[in-house]
Amino acid sequence: MKIISALVLGLVLWTPVQAASETIMRFGALHKDIPFQFESRLEPPSQERRTRGAGGGVKSGERALHRYMLDAVSKTYFGFDLSVEHLSDAVTLRVSILPLSVGPKELDLEEPSTWQPLRQPRFPEPQQVRLGDTIAFDLFVNPTTGQRLVEYVLIGRDHRMETARGPAREFTLHDVELALRAPRFTRNGETLADKSESSGLIRGHFVILYLPPNGRFVLSLAPHPERGFAKAGEIRGSTLTFEAGGAEYRANCQGKIAPGGGAYDLYVRHDPAYRPSGGSGTEVFFGTSDAFEGSR
Repeated sequence: MKIISALVLGLVLWTPVQAASETIMRFGALHKDIPFQFESRLEPPSQERRTRGAGGGVKSGERALHRYMLDAVSKTYFGFDLSVEHLSDAVTLRVSILPLSVGPKELDLEEPSTWQPLRQPRFPEPQQVRLGDTIAFDLFVNPTTGQRLVEYVLIGRDHRMETARGPAREFTLHDVELALRAPRFTRNGETLADKSESSGLIRGHFVILYLPPNGRFVLSLAPHPERGFAKAGEIRGSTLTFEAGGAEYRANCQGKIAPGGGAYDLYVRHDPAYRPSGGSGTEVFFGTSDAFEGSR
């Protein structure tokens, strides 16, 4: 699929290397009681990548999910809507990928009048899928290198798209992912703002929480002392707790947060002065990273 070259203006700069793919963004959300997971991947991945100011997310709407990406440096954004229709078969759906129907104001971007949309890519035609399927399409293509930014839409709790790169090796603690499904956060026993509740899935080696006015918290099952992590809490089944900045934080989730049946130490990096480059800085933000490097 050819993508409009104007999209090369935004979000990511890269140089190609020989490998399969690199996940740069992952979000989950529910729509009409169906879980969706959105993964944006560079194919092939990059050794050098500039992501300063890059961000995005998924915003729920009554008729569609609004998937968006933004570059806070150039004040540009783009994305798409996903709508779904149940067919007569309980596991068959009609999924439509449509142009993004909301703007900077609806996306809660700071100073919405200063943001400019990038031209939309060509989207796939509406298609029938089943729970467990995956839809993939190019968001844009670098016309010089041929490297693509590909969006994978994983439908349902189980899906048939998993990739890995490189030679096989031993499994280690650093490979374990945290999985927070529909988390509800409290601070010192008090529920945080309404947007501290997510109906989707947050999953990754590092879970990143922005909880204003207390800054950013990055959670991991592995110690990573070289990146500023310290043992600050524990995970027990569907609950995690940790202490930072003199406060106690707790998240209750649907299902296990970590694999296995034991209780586990939780390592936290707290960046109290951190503020996101996009948005108002007053709203709770969830995210994940498979390669958090400790940038502020």
